[in-house]
Amino acid sequence: MTTSPFGSQTGSGIVALNTIKHLLQQHKITLIHPGASASEGHAFGINVIAVEPSYASRASKQFLRILNSARLIPPSFTTHQSDAMNAQVKKFLKANAVDRILLFELTAIQYIPTSALKITFANIEDPQALKLEAIARLEIWSTWQKLKIRALAVLTARYEKKMLGQLAEVYLLSSADVTKMMARTGLKNLSHIPYGVDSFQAIHPTSFTERDQCIIFSGSMFHPSNIDAVLYFIAKIFPLVTARHPTIRLLIVGAHPDPRIIAAAADHGSKIEVTGKVPVISSYIKRALVSICPIRVEIGVQTKVLEAMSLGTPVVTTSAGNSGINAVSGKHLYVANNPIDFANRVSDLLDGINWDSVSANGRLFAHKCFDWSSSAKLTEHRLTSFKFNE
Repeated sequence: MTTSPFGSQTGSGIVALNTIKHLLQQHKITLIHPGASASEGHAFGINVIAVEPSYASRASKQFLRILNSARLIPPSFTTHQSDAMNAQVKKFLKANAVDRILLFELTAIQYIPTSALKITFANIEDPQALKLEAIARLEIWSTWQKLKIRALAVLTARYEKKMLGQLAEVYLLSSADVTKMMARTGLKNLSHIPYGVDSFQAIHPTSFTERDQCIIFSGSMFHPSNIDAVLYFIAKIFPLVTARHPTIRLLIVGAHPDPRIIAAAADHGSKIEVTGKVPVISSYIKRALVSICPIRVEIGVQTKVLEAMSLGTPVVTTSAGNSGINAVSGKHLYVANNPIDFANRVSDLLDGINWDSVSANGRLFAHKCFDWSSSAKLTEHRLTSFKFNE
């Protein structure tokens, strides 16, 4: 991996840690990582080989970006480029009988020797090129920024097609993404491994009457898709909701809120609160009456939706937000794709209409279909049952 799974709030980090914890029950695993400490691994029973990260000068990084682009390697890889990691992985493979290599990020492929790619499996979370293409269409960018993102998408698509085809198998968190990526790349080694959500089954869900009079939008508030979704909701939907519910508040909960989010919220005074990073996000979700996901990028699995459902907080989302989850609208959550419908669904739930049934059904669906143990077991099955060509 290129980012540490310990204490991570990224999708890849969360997937990695939960998968590794399960695999450790039956398999010997060594995590080679730039920056993670051995003590962090010991806390989870994971053997960690920590590689001291090296930092190139700004001029060197710029040169590497140009060089990598000429070699059809996305510039983002330069950030994680490490001769020390390459050397450590090569040394470990030479000294040990390794029969499977599991990666959790696309950028980690650069550490694997060409000769070992055939025994390498990668959970890349989302199809990065398709994600970049979708993000480039958002309204939050300048024309120049859109052009840069589209250029990066082209470069990433070429890299994915070239490198992923050399791996044993590649895993994505959304079955819809598998279908789209297969159609785009022609790759046949793509499979779906479902996302998981932390189990809150032991936590008794808070009832409608016990909850605060608020709506919640949760997630990392620096991600482009979340920035776009928050600004869209505040501008187009929230005024329609407050017309029916003048005292309702909106909580925007998540790390590193973009300045545009803070500015948009300030225009509404005390009706909108931007919390920034909080110690335990679930404590906010389980107190809200409704969780929203007005995402307009149809890629991956929306953690915010699963977290809310698992805590019994009814969700209103767009089709894009439901694309990696495939819940039934009207039963497990509500799907609405225009401001009026979205506002009406939120307002109905605030009035208590179908609140109890959506809360209960959504909670059951999340625990049944997005369980970390089931996800990790499927990963284990894929790894152990894979037949290598002689």
